Amino acid sequence: MKTFDNDDVSVVEDVVQVGFSEYVTASRGQTLLAYGLGSCVGIVVRDADAGVAGMAVAVLPEADAGADSIGAKYADTAATELVEAVVDQGARYQHLEAVVVGGATIVEFDDLGTDVGEANVAAARSQLDNLGVGVAAEDVGGDQGRVVRVDSATGAVSVTRADGTRRDR
Repeated sequence: MKTFDNDDVSVVEDVVQVGFSEYVTASRGQTLLAYGLGSCVGIVVRDADAGVAGMAVAVLPEADAGADSIGAKYADTAATELVEAVVDQGARYQHLEAVVVGGATIVEFDDLGTDVGEANVAAARSQLDNLGVGVAAEDVGGDQGRVVRVDSATGAVSVTRADGTRRDR
């Protein structure tokens, strides 16, 4: 997990990149940015009133019992850890809301018997529901990758698809 302050040298112009299997929290107007969400699921948790947001990029749906679940590799554990981290940064639990992005079908794997993107989205939704965090918006499925940008000051989420279409959430 990364938490950044404005004087952190790894923050370039207050834009913090979120990588695969990682979650990051930000505040005071910093922007979170994730590139290349295909079958991965981006989970954004925000409290716009507090100016705190976080994003996780999970690559698999659910951690197996005993699996190394630290970080955001799995959508279920990523949602839990992200909610805790955002609250630790000053968000109020009762004001939290989520945005779920990604879960596209970029490559089909017939051997798996299930679509990884769909499974990632379902796991994220289920865990957010278990945590009592409502999903305010989604941009999921389809066959295009996405770039996600989150403004921690306002909670605004912008999703740009591979075809160039942009949606603000």
